Amino acid sequence: MEAEDMLSEYLNYRDKKIPQQERIAFLKKVMQDKSLKAEFIKYQNLDALLCLQKQPNDRKQGEFYLINLMHQVRRKNSFRRTLYTILSTAAVVLILLGGWLVTSLHDSSQSDSSMERVFVPAGQRMSLTLPDGTAVQLNSNSELQYPKVFKGKERRLFLNGEAFFKVAKDAARPFVVSSYGVDVMALGTEFNVMSYSQNQYTTVYLKEGMVKVYEPTLEENAIILEPQQELHYEDGKSDVRTVQLDSDSWQYGIYSFENESLENIVRRLSIYSGTQIQIENPKLKVKRYTGELNRAEDIEETLKVLQKVYKFQIKKENTDEFILL
Repeated sequence: MEAEDMLSEYLNYRDKKIPQQERIAFLKKVMQDKSLKAEFIKYQNLDALLCLQKQPNDRKQGEFYLINLMHQVRRKNSFRRTLYTILSTAAVVLILLGGWLVTSLHDSSQSDSSMERVFVPAGQRMSLTLPDGTAVQLNSNSELQYPKVFKGKERRLFLNGEAFFKVAKDAARPFVVSSYGVDVMALGTEFNVMSYSQNQYTTVYLKEGMVKVYEPTLEENAIILEPQQELHYEDGKSDVRTVQLDSDSWQYGIYSFENESLENIVRRLSIYSGTQIQIENPKLKVKRYTGELNRAEDIEETLKVLQKVYKFQIKKENTDEFILL
């Protein structure tokens, strides 16, 4: 697919100018091609950075800069020049649109000046590369803390939220993600960790390679995961299962659920979207769902998809608060 065609399809997907089935087909095509994945993620990151407004004139002008920016980035071989292009173009858009969406923050108030802190707000995602070359995708409402320089015998970082890691290989220094209740150790692999503190549980999904998961003081009792296995840790107990759906599909705009309770699904949707969703009917909480939801949809539209399956009522308190009856 030509770069211009990919950009055109992305804009049609983002602005919902094509039917829902075509949008899902586009996402699946993107997930099956590594080069398309890279382009798709690049567009999403730049789109978030430019924070295009909904006013027709501003949006048209913003898209003009987005398209031209992508052409410039492709022609750049130097990282410094590419970064300068992004920042200078974003500055122009800031003047035009009067707004800037910050998807990552460096917390200079950290007591340990050797640590970096990155936070992604609700409704956004972010890509970054760690000092060792590890590629990370951060999901909504997620915070990652990591050293500016990895020193010592391991590469340890701290996650509150959800992230997908493509770990740079370094057999001499294991890569360790510390999250709620467990540590995840890998030498060189691809895996997803979901560990929001408000959920009080952690899931680890292995896509490629091998990881071991253990409580911080009980490494000798570590559980080894194989590809397509997912570990769920809660209240000191671990459960491992083989999954058919990719738990990392959120990177490409799809949330996958496999035999998951409606209570957990609603909890996750609340975190991702920054809204409050409550289930008043206790029988609804234990209902289970297997399928995919499109994150590009408005949260109310997403709830209506689930409503077709479970026939509940949606009570809208305000723009960001819903009650399921």
